[in-house]
Amino acid sequence: MLRSNVNITWLPRLFINAGGHPIVVGFCEGRWFLQNDPIIELTVDSTCMYLLPLMQEGYGGSFNFAKHLVSDRLREVGLPNYHVETFPFIVPVRTAVSFGAVYWVACAMKWVKDIEFDEEFARELLKVSRTKSVSQNTRNAARRRVKVWEQVNNICLLRLH
Repeated sequence: MLRSNVNITWLPRLFINAGGHPIVVGFCEGRWFLQNDPIIELTVDSTCMYLLPLMQEGYGGSFNFAKHLVSDRLREVGLPNYHVETFPFIVPVRTAVSFGAVYWVACAMKWVKDIEFDEEFARELLKVSRTKSVSQNTRNAARRRVKVWEQVNNICLLRLH
């Protein structure tokens, strides 16, 4: 629950979505929020459909472009741009994988190499790697990222069912 005395610094809009609505995020004491009614706190475990276009060309696109976009917005309001490292870029990726739409999952696979995630999400990627409704390129990208995650974390999910 968001306390009413939280003083969120709202950044200039990240983009205007296809429906014509501005997508605005805010920062307060290490926490990130989406301007909405009610305000949505963005955490590494959350999903948020509003941020999906951040992975889409014309709104955000590449991970590095999106990261630069958030960094620029921080600078515009006078906040140190190192706070960009705390932005939960996994949210649109997690949302895409949870939602399961082929287009968004393909967009998410372009970002997975750049984000950190936990075992639960690694298992979700493993499911993507076995889902025939997504392209072979998408399945292979998910499989490659799971393998890297397994090596880094010294865990083998492929044999655990």
